[in-house]
Amino acid sequence: MSLSALPQPDLVRFELVPERSRVWTRSRSAFVPISGQAKHVQGYADLALDGDGDLDLSLPPSARVEVPVNRLTCGNALYDWQAPRLLDAAHHPLIVAELVSVHPAPGRGRYRAAGHLTMAGTSRQLECELSVYLRDGVELEADWQFMVDIRDYPIDLPPVMRLRTHPEVDVRVHLEALRWDAFAARPTAVA
Repeated sequence: MSLSALPQPDLVRFELVPERSRVWTRSRSAFVPISGQAKHVQGYADLALDGDGDLDLSLPPSARVEVPVNRLTCGNALYDWQAPRLLDAAHHPLIVAELVSVHPAPGRGRYRAAGHLTMAGTSRQLECELSVYLRDGVELEADWQFMVDIRDYPIDLPPVMRLRTHPEVDVRVHLEALRWDAFAARPTAVA
């Protein structure tokens, strides 16, 4: 995993807990919905916290989420076999989301976020609303949803799949992270 250097002194690093973080996908085909998931999501968030342990946006946060392409599954052997090839996993083994900006949204713990989603070597801008929950300034949970149009990426579906699969994919993300010092001290689990 390619993570950046540690954050500025006023920012706190939260490392994702891979075994507790997931990405779910749902798309439609001519026959049935195609639901998938990715486990072993990795990454970090560098955040400033206020005195109450909530996000302090006076310092811009940064974050990076990495999904290994070979961890994408939907339970359909054909799609599971095709996904690494279609997403060019040999050259681009990760799907990466990077945070660019965050602004408060109505509701406690709600934010509007903008960033970049890179898939198969191509980056596109992404905007979504997300929920962030901090517990005691040590544990972080984040949830968000967005839609990806696979036509925006260099994914060459075989003709049969093009006829049967709609290009819009709904994505739901659940991330859990621990503050760096708590993350480094935790026992590791085998994924």
